[in-house]
Amino acid sequence: MYGITDSFPNLSIQIFSMLKMQKIKIGTRMTVHLSEGYEGTDTHRYIDRLLSGRGNSLLIITPFIGPFYARMLLKESKRKDVYIIISHSDINSKAERLLTHRHVGGYVKALAYLAVLAAILYYFRITVFAIGTSAVFAAVLAMMLVSLGKRSRVWLKVASAPFIHEKLYIADAEAITGSANLTFGGTHKNLEQIEVIHDQNEIGRLREHFWSIWNGLP
Repeated sequence: MYGITDSFPNLSIQIFSMLKMQKIKIGTRMTVHLSEGYEGTDTHRYIDRLLSGRGNSLLIITPFIGPFYARMLLKESKRKDVYIIISHSDINSKAERLLTHRHVGGYVKALAYLAVLAAILYYFRITVFAIGTSAVFAAVLAMMLVSLGKRSRVWLKVASAPFIHEKLYIADAEAITGSANLTFGGTHKNLEQIEVIHDQNEIGRLREHFWSIWNGLP
């Protein structure tokens, strides 16, 4: 009898330990569901998915951005708002030109087409109006002008001081933090570590963090 009674405390400890281990395992599975970590040279698989996924907006903080991702973000800006914070650096010069001067080139082309249209209508004013095709021609050209002159939905802020070294990428239903810069080498070649977040509460907190930095920059 003494041996059985004496074993009860040990049995209780074992049962408690098993329950505790099960709780840890369940908690780990829940954590993996809400966020997942990755370390390797293929962070582009996660970052590119976030950038090109469905949604209404992208919020990005990265010290460095390359031309490859500048072009990708310009493409995405046709269907979503893109807000980018980068640090002042010569490394960003080409991407910065792509992101800020793209719409200017569109307006220049639009004005050039408008000048050509005016010259054609003036030169052929009698014939063109007589056959009634000028209206159709003008309508088609107007659609081209709107397409060319439309400003991209990209907003860019460059931080001079302090130097921003943070990396943060936020879409509507997903966010990524970690060490990967938004450059081709950073996401395809470098050994980087990132965390992919699906928890909406945490994404909301990261959004507030982004806007606090954005609103604090000139």
